[in-house]
Amino acid sequence: MSERNRSLTTRCAEFIFLRLRPLTRWLYRMQGTGLPRIAELVRKAVARYSLKTGCAREIWIYDFCDHAAFCCDLSEHMGGQIFFRGSYSEGQLPLLAELLPTDGVFVDVRANHGEFSICAASFMPKGVVYSYEPMEGNIIKLRNNIKRNGFDSIKLYEFGLSDANKENVPIYTREPLKNALTLA
Repeated sequence: MSERNRSLTTRCAEFIFLRLRPLTRWLYRMQGTGLPRIAELVRKAVARYSLKTGCAREIWIYDFCDHAAFCCDLSEHMGGQIFFRGSYSEGQLPLLAELLPTDGVFVDVRANHGEFSICAASFMPKGVVYSYEPMEGNIIKLRNNIKRNGFDSIKLYEFGLSDANKENVPIYTREPLKNALTLA
C-alpha cells in the first residue's frame, strides 16, 4: 500500500472510530441490558484492526476528564477503554475530582500512560503531581500527554518505586525496564 493510500486509510479509520465513540460510550453506560457487551465487541474489533494494519492506532481525544487531551492507543486494552468508554478507571476518577484540593499534591506510582496523572493535574490547577513510570514505551506516551496538555505541574520520574530494598524488583512486562529505584 502506498504512503498516500495508507494515510487516507488511517484518516478514514480515525473518522469512523471517532463517530463510533459517542455510541460506545452510551452503550457502556447501559448496565444490565447487555448493550455494554456490544460496545466491548466494537472495542476489541478496533483493537485487532489497529494492531493488524497499524492504521489509527493512536487517536487524540480532547474531552478526557471533561477537558484534557489524551492520546489513546486503540491497539492496547487501556487506550481502547479510555477512547471508547471514556476512562479505564471510571469509578475512581470522579472520586479524585471530589477529594483533591485545587492546590494539592498527588503521587501516581506506575503512572502508565497517565490516566490518573492527567486527571489529577486537570483537577488541581495549583497543585503538583509526581508521576513514576519505569517502562520506556509508557514514558513516551505519558510525556506526550503531559506536553499536549501543557501541564508543568506534573513531575515525571522515569523509574519505578518499590518497598523492597534490593536491586532487582520484578516487574512483569514484555518491555525492558529503563531503570528502577527501591526505597527502604
